[in-house]
Amino acid sequence: LETTKDTGAAIREVLDVWHPCIRLPAIGNAVIPFKGPQGAGYTLEALMGVPTNATPGPDHAGSELKTFRFGGRVTLMTPVADGGLEQQLGARKFIERFGHIGRDRQSLRFTGTHRVGQTTNGRTLVLRGMAQHVLETTSVDLVQVSDGRVLAGWSLGHLSASWLKKHDSAYYVEYEKDAERNLVRFLGYYHCRHTSPERLLNAIQQGLVVYDPAHTIKNGKLKVRPQWRISSSRKTMEATLRRLYRSVDWHPPT
Repeated sequence: LETTKDTGAAIREVLDVWHPCIRLPAIGNAVIPFKGPQGAGYTLEALMGVPTNATPGPDHAGSELKTFRFGGRVTLMTPVADGGLEQQLGARKFIERFGHIGRDRQSLRFTGTHRVGQTTNGRTLVLRGMAQHVLETTSVDLVQVSDGRVLAGWSLGHLSASWLKKHDSAYYVEYEKDAERNLVRFLGYYHCRHTSPERLLNAIQQGLVVYDPAHTIKNGKLKVRPQWRISSSRKTMEATLRRLYRSVDWHPPT
């Protein structure tokens, strides 16, 4: 397990070989097997000495680690709303009021791919306060189209702090999975550097960054996932990263 090496060098050491899916519960603990949709991310972190859900800051030596497969989505960050009805009511009451019954018929969920300029489930994203320039934005709001109510809002300061805390250096590592044997292989990575609130807001305005929550209440248990995500389509992902960061480099296995 490696936490002292340069992040890129540490990633290169684990590329192009199959690894059992594991996670690291805490610093100083032994790694343990893991099975589930987050297996690739947990395994990469564990191989690099990063405990599961360690801190709100960068994962490794000042850099954020992300795993992806082409053709899916990548979660950039999960800042909780600091405005709107979700913040006022609390997540549980908010989901009970605005959520829908899940496909399993046993859960309540608040979900949907929300972007600026489009309506999803009667809701849309709005850059509040913007007239000519995205940095005039005071908050990014999830709005109920029928009555204009702000369901959830993120002040510019809160959203910017969440973004800059993790993303001035980020590694997006491609993986493939052998589900039957619960193995993962890392195939190469994008190293992305130098971002700004302006770049993030531009990407939100252009619909490249979407709000895709996965809030759930099941058997009384609350799970809040306020996900801001991008598409990992092979056709568009690199172009999206270039909107978000000034520098984007692809590193294949050597």
